[in-house]
Amino acid sequence: MPPETRRQQIENFNNRKTLILVASDVIGMGVNVRIKRIIFHSLIKFDGNKRRLLTSSEIQQIAGRAGRFSLDCGNGQVGCMRQEDILYLKQSLAEKTPPIEKAYISPSPRVIASFKSIANSGDHFSICNVDILIEVARHLGNISLPSNVLVEYLIVPLNSMNLVGLVSRSFATSHALFNCVKLKNVLQTSAFDVADGECENLSLDDIKRLELLYQILDAYVWLSVKFPNIYKDQKAAIVYKTRIACIIQEALTTLQFEPDSKGSDHESTNYIFKSQLLRHDLL
Repeated sequence: MPPETRRQQIENFNNRKTLILVASDVIGMGVNVRIKRIIFHSLIKFDGNKRRLLTSSEIQQIAGRAGRFSLDCGNGQVGCMRQEDILYLKQSLAEKTPPIEKAYISPSPRVIASFKSIANSGDHFSICNVDILIEVARHLGNISLPSNVLVEYLIVPLNSMNLVGLVSRSFATSHALFNCVKLKNVLQTSAFDVADGECENLSLDDIKRLELLYQILDAYVWLSVKFPNIYKDQKAAIVYKTRIACIIQEALTTLQFEPDSKGSDHESTNYIFKSQLLRHDLL
């Protein structure tokens, strides 16, 4: 969801306009929520590469939100939707958090090619995983841009390696071909249909599409700061981002969720990016 929508949902919950907050594991990351009870729908997450069990530290971080912020309600409570998850939950909560012995460091984009081979991390640091950057770099192969420009496309802020690769390739290709990246150059003409329509009766698929479009626009605005003379639709992108956040917020008040719907969220995300949002000729 767009950050604006997340903030509004949390504010509504904290003010008791809503009594239930449905959230991803982001709820454990620096968010202040006045919540007494946390219930895990699943202890498995997709981390951008594969589906895996939450680690004990991740479970402790999320569960630790219960009863913690501005609540005079005694101890917080934690549970699971599935009986078979209870044992792992209890084991994870009982496990001692290992001390942080090293801080991770990451290469500057301009030295990514040589950083890993020459960096001396010492005893208190570990080299950040650069595999994602290398994978995204493969998507950018054969694009005729100077290396100091291409490296900026390696760190476009998206939450999945595949999506970073798709969006970066689309944007970088337009940059190379036209020396200009306009929204119409990188997005299908129908990409804004849902955003330009009415907010009522949106399906879960419509909202998913809007969330992905928001991510593309967010990446566009980020790159417009890097290349202001190339990304000329910054104002339009910001306007659409704001509108999409409002549409999603309004739609969430009436949407009927189907939590056990079939299919891979990762696969459907890639499908929407390729078939409904980004232009095919730039992928």
